[in-house]
Amino acid sequence: LFAGLAYCLAAKPLPHAPKCGPFDSGVAPMEAVGSLGLPGLAMVARILGVVQANPGIILGLVVVLALVAVLHVAGGLRAHRVALEQLQSATQRKVEALENELWRMERHGDLLKRRLDWHEKHKANA
Repeated sequence: LFAGLAYCLAAKPLPHAPKCGPFDSGVAPMEAVGSLGLPGLAMVARILGVVQANPGIILGLVVVLALVAVLHVAGGLRAHRVALEQLQSATQRKVEALENELWRMERHGDLLKRRLDWHEKHKANA
């Protein structure tokens, strides 16, 4: 919207009194800048001429940019979802490993208790 408004203001001639300012009266600001003779201005003028002759180019560019933005956001969301799934599976594997380690330690603790009971029983008998 802003770009369209700026384009309309730059393309329309602005009426003012003759000899009021450095530019002629009734000349559009884009044409006035074109008469300054800046380097690369011929190429910019050619591009603007093509765009003025084919205003559908602007609509096409807007559609392409919107499509790229939507695909970028969708791809980013998909990448985040995949990363979260990988993190979840890695976390699940770690939880399972810790549960197995806890089970092994409990079994080891039971074994040590039995050994202690056996030693205390044989120490009392001796």
